[in-house]
Amino acid sequence: MESLLYQISCPESERETCLALLGQWPFYAFEADEKGWKAYLFQKDKTADMDAALRSCMDEQGWTLRTVAQPLPKENWNARWEASFQPVRIGDFCGIRAAFHPPFEPPVLHELVIQPKMAFGTGHHETTYMMVELMQELPLQGARVFDYGCGTGVLAVLSARLGAEEIYAIDIEEAACENTLEHVAMNGLEEGKISVRQGDLSVLDETGFDFILANINRSVILASLPQMKSLLKPAGRLLISGFLREDEALMLSETQKVGFKLLRKAQKGAWLAFELGV
Repeated sequence: MESLLYQISCPESERETCLALLGQWPFYAFEADEKGWKAYLFQKDKTADMDAALRSCMDEQGWTLRTVAQPLPKENWNARWEASFQPVRIGDFCGIRAAFHPPFEPPVLHELVIQPKMAFGTGHHETTYMMVELMQELPLQGARVFDYGCGTGVLAVLSARLGAEEIYAIDIEEAACENTLEHVAMNGLEEGKISVRQGDLSVLDETGFDFILANINRSVILASLPQMKSLLKPAGRLLISGFLREDEALMLSETQKVGFKLLRKAQKGAWLAFELGV
């Protein structure tokens, strides 16, 4: 599948803000370089107006779009991604590693094994790390869980390990759905334990969830708040991440308008995560 490269220059102090904005476009992976970010896009996901809209957004922020839609030579990008993948440890609670890494020492309570590919959600990004941290305190035994924007399926698999009875996971990317199903098998879960579907919220027929896990981006979260609330049980909880510290006031205001209340907050680097109740 043909890939395209975009390169963006921005000040070091604004890198996280830049990454958050880039997350609103359908890039499948990001890589930091000495000037800012490299962003990778599948040719099939490129829209006619994307380059102009992206350049306008970057110009507005004072950043430079220095490379636009440059075709990349055919390369085993997954092999390149694997080579840079390092295990992630969230205290003694959870560890995320590839199959080619040795088990964690000292051991963690829940060890997740993944096949690292260019999909969001390996645990390296601060947002995934915080979601796992917050899940440590959730009463997931016997619960119905919905992982919205599942990426590699790490949160869905961890939910199963923590005793969730029914788990649904959706993502708009076919590769993410395939990777999630791969990780269900790799982590010893029975086939069908996690129901995986490709698409947006419209592909989900189920309601009455105890927990929704939404590690996506600010725009998608804000647009989905009313529907996510309707999918929860009266005492359900929503975990969200994918937004910056500077967005805290906005996220609090918008979630309160829909009827959510803040129960817990996590911060790592420039990023935030909320646990919300209804």
